[in-house]
Amino acid sequence: MEHLIIEVERDDDGVWRIRFHVEAGPFIGDGSCWGASESLDEFATVLGGHPLRNVATLTFGYGELPNKDVRLQLTIRPIGAVGRLEARVEIADDHDPSCRLTTKLGTTYASLDRFASELRGMVRGNGDQARLVSG
Repeated sequence: MEHLIIEVERDDDGVWRIRFHVEAGPFIGDGSCWGASESLDEFATVLGGHPLRNVATLTFGYGELPNKDVRLQLTIRPIGAVGRLEARVEIADDHDPSCRLTTKLGTTYASLDRFASELRGMVRGNGDQARLVSG
């Protein structure tokens, strides 16, 4: 089954190591970046609006160069038939950001609700993983 897993390694200062692992079609990728825990909570809140009216984006990077600093990005948007969503994932190599994987997977609101709940749980210290599955 196609999926995206977001994992965190907590730090006392609220800046955590965020990890993405994606498997979609023939593509498998892993990457990580330091990011604020608040970003996960804010993203989970945006995902709670049904239907999703705008594109929801979660981005982590270092701000080195415009459009080149993204290390991890998840974009979710409605597509086609009612209730269908597309999750687009971008993962760049931490040492050479010109090497990157971009892929997508189809998902549903039910899967998105579980994912958002798991993201909120991570921020509150309940678990260290959130999983978005295809549907």
